[in-house]
Amino acid sequence: MDLTMAWRPVATAALLAARPALASPPPVTRASSAPALLRSGQLLARAFPGSNPVAHTATLAWPGAQANVFFSPDGPAAVGVVEDGGRVVAVAQVVPATLRPEAGPRAGARVGFVQSVAVDPLRRREGLARALMAWCEAEAAALGLEELCLAVDLGNDPARRLHEGLGFHEVHRAFGNRVMRKAVEVARAHAPAEGAGAPALGQGVSAPALLTEVAVQGMYAGVAALGISLLLVPFGGRGLAELLEPALA
Repeated sequence: MDLTMAWRPVATAALLAARPALASPPPVTRASSAPALLRSGQLLARAFPGSNPVAHTATLAWPGAQANVFFSPDGPAAVGVVEDGGRVVAVAQVVPATLRPEAGPRAGARVGFVQSVAVDPLRRREGLARALMAWCEAEAAALGLEELCLAVDLGNDPARRLHEGLGFHEVHRAFGNRVMRKAVEVARAHAPAEGAGAPALGQGVSAPALLTEVAVQGMYAGVAALGISLLLVPFGGRGLAELLEPALA
């Protein structure tokens, strides 16, 4: 198993230390369409330079598509997003899962595992990370899951402090990560998460729909490259074949 790829999509390095949040952060809604998932994957790729937006999108739609050393998915995942003007500015995924032995003493427990968390750099310190985590907790409670878990890089003190401020505590360390958990009060009365009851990921978003959206976005990129090359050639610029040569080599 490539352990680097195993946890790259689920890192929480994009989270910052807790600061006073806005009085009314934008609402978190459930992403249940292929375009929303694609935009979320693109945000994750920007948050974690060097990663692949298509791989992130696949993980959001099907958590089992990317191996994870800490858990095994055992139910449809839910993806929460904050959108502004058609752009996804914050995203998080909660996956019903069974903890693997690598997760430490809680191995075998059924939990909501939080992963793929990112906030647009221009929208940090607005309370979006806290809003995402509250949404994930509400989703877990609605499924009857009694705890949330997540993995934080050992060097990411801002994320650790944020999660500790939200009630998480460390239970194990492995592969350069600290595994943290928080009890979820399932019986507590709470407002249902917005979008609760909507088709879950893996059910509401079909593979053909997602692949079609990715293909359309790729076509747009190709058309853009062609247009740029046609504009530049008369002025001594490189043609399309030369632009694509590095990728085709």
